[in-house]
Amino acid sequence: MQTKAVFVREFEVIFDCLMDDLINYGECCYKAEAGINPIVFSAYCCSKKDGNSRINFGDDLDPEEVEDIVSSLRKHGITEFTLSPTLAPSDVMSTLAAFRKLGFVVRDMIDIQGFNGATVPALLVKAV
Repeated sequence: MQTKAVFVREFEVIFDCLMDDLINYGECCYKAEAGINPIVFSAYCCSKKDGNSRINFGDDLDPEEVEDIVSSLRKHGITEFTLSPTLAPSDVMSTLAAFRKLGFVVRDMIDIQGFNGATVPALLVKAV
């Protein structure tokens, strides 16, 4: 059971505005002043497009980015997400260790919709 709808209203509004820009002007210009970490927002956009109910970090994350990502997740009340990186196992472990240090731990492995519509495995990560 999901503890909170991951696609918070604030993200929906910004996403809709960006899509309007894309339709009307042929470009999608994310504005940092919107107050959402660009990595989190990019993951949100891709997850929404792919039809997933949680934000999925499918891109490889640098452990150095995790603190800013967690800060944004907490700011917006997001308590869970999925992680389906393509990193080497040792790099994935470094990223997971950085999340663990900040209170987010792996709870399960689930299937999500991938970029090309295929089902892919992902780690379900939740705040403790």
